[in-house]
Amino acid sequence: MFLGHLLNNIVVFSNDNKMPVDGNEFAVIPNRIFYNYVAIDKETNIPFLSDIFIIRIVAGPLKSMFSIDLMVSVGDLIVVLGIIFVILGTVRYPVEKRRKAVKL
Repeated sequence: MFLGHLLNNIVVFSNDNKMPVDGNEFAVIPNRIFYNYVAIDKETNIPFLSDIFIIRIVAGPLKSMFSIDLMVSVGDLIVVLGIIFVILGTVRYPVEKRRKAVKL
C-alpha cells in the first residue's frame, strides 16, 4: 500500500500538486468539477503514473440505475491490491494463532 501512495504522491508533487488525468476521461465523466486535476499534455511529468484508467461499476439490470465511473492510476491499483492482501492475510490467519500471539 505504501508503494501505491508513494507513486501517487510522486506524480502529484511533480505536476504542481495536481493529478494529471487523461483528457478522454474528462469527456467520459460528465458534470464533475475537478479542482485537483489537470489534463495530460506535453508538459506533464510522469504521465504513465497519472489517472489513465477508467473503471465503470454498473449494478442493476439497467445501466442507468446505478453506474459509477472511477478514474484510477497505477498507484491506486497497487493500493487496492495491498488492501486485498491485508484482508486475505487477516482472514486466513487461524484464530488460535492470533490468540496465542496476543496471549489472551
